[in-house]
Amino acid sequence: PDCIEVTEPVMMKVSQNVSGAKYIAVCVQKERTVDNPKRVILLDDVQDPGNFGTIIRTARSFGFDVIYTSKKTCDLYNEKVIRSTQGALFAMPVIRCDLEEKIRELKEKGIQFYLDDFGTGYSSMERIMELPFDIIKFDRSLVIASGSEDRSRKMVTNLASMFSSMDY
Repeated sequence: PDCIEVTEPVMMKVSQNVSGAKYIAVCVQKERTVDNPKRVILLDDVQDPGNFGTIIRTARSFGFDVIYTSKKTCDLYNEKVIRSTQGALFAMPVIRCDLEEKIRELKEKGIQFYLDDFGTGYSSMERIMELPFDIIKFDRSLVIASGSEDRSRKMVTNLASMFSSMDY
């Protein structure tokens, strides 16, 4: 292995760490596969590195088998992702793939897919039509509002009816 010594200003330029870094390594991670996963997390276009790393760490803590990410999810090796995983990155398989293809493959193996928090973030109708979810869970704020606002109640009732007729 080659070792290259550089000046402190060069290290500050290479590292995103505010206090600088003493050592930086370049590693090659081998391709990972997971045979017959039972507990799976799918991440669709997650862009915040800190959130991504925290999800990896949490998935590891709760015993998930693998995380599949869309091709547009932020870089797994982003410095903030690596730091926020607190080492879980080395124990949790994270595989970048075509999510539509992966969902179909896993559904054939009997795995069900849930869309959490419909009505917030990126849970658009277009994406729901693209990805074959089994169950769609409404965002808590929609459900709470439907209890006191007539308009919200009608919206939630109609959406639930529509999703039900589409076998969600």
